Amino acid sequence: RLGAPPPSLLDRIDAIVCDCDGVLFAHGTALPGVPEAVGALRRAGKRLLFVTNSATQSRRSLCAKLSALGYGGVLEADC
Repeated sequence: RLGAPPPSLLDRIDAIVCDCDGVLFAHGTALPGVPEAVGALRRAGKRLLFVTNSATQSRRSLCAKLSALGYGGVLEADC
């Protein structure tokens, strides 16, 4: 007899690190459905961290860019 099913992968994850360029946006435009998916992860209580390998972009400018692209609730501390 099997016990309770294991929790889903999402239930076992507290934080998610997201690369930005090519994952969240491309050519200055949010990728389709991604802002909604990020919002769903936030509503599920997941901590989201946003990273980029762009040496010219500060945390503040990345935060502003994500907000302008429709990624709500992004704080500078998340970038």
